[in-house]
Amino acid sequence: MEHWDPEKDLERKRLELLAEYSTDMIAQVSQEGLFTYVSPSAADLFDRPIDLVLGKSIYEFVYPEDRPLLYNASQPLIKGEAETTKVVLRAVKGNGELCWIEACSRLIGDPSLGGARDSAVFIRNIDDRKQLEDRLREQAMVDGLTGLSNRRVFDDRIAAAWADAAFRKSEISLLFLDIDHFKSFN
Repeated sequence: MEHWDPEKDLERKRLELLAEYSTDMIAQVSQEGLFTYVSPSAADLFDRPIDLVLGKSIYEFVYPEDRPLLYNASQPLIKGEAETTKVVLRAVKGNGELCWIEACSRLIGDPSLGGARDSAVFIRNIDDRKQLEDRLREQAMVDGLTGLSNRRVFDDRIAAAWADAAFRKSEISLLFLDIDHFKSFN
């Protein structure tokens, strides 16, 4: 018979309280990829009742095009080549909308907490961060004075066109215009 330890009971209650009030989703995922525990924030993140998340594959909640990202990110963890992994991808909510998430995983070190290859997974909605990153990326590609695409856009597009031409084994042409007195033209 196991001896009751009030300190461990208090620690467990604290952890449960933290998981209950965390805005990030805290989950336990089996080696088969099934949610075996999810914190209450899973309902908000996935816009579904918790009972429709528990026991389901983590891949069911990932946008199909992003599933390879999740698979590739989890392989070093599964193979024992990394202690933690992090991946940014799109999740599918219950209403069909997509949201950007960041998922961080770590193998659970205590076999008594689950299977030998279970993972603790922390998932955060990063929609606001992605919107800000997209706005900053757009601003970095446009000249603030003229509103025209800048050299970064040219470099990106010429590299893409060059790669496409090489792939298709076709030719590429580039036309340069030298505009005298550009200031007055502008």
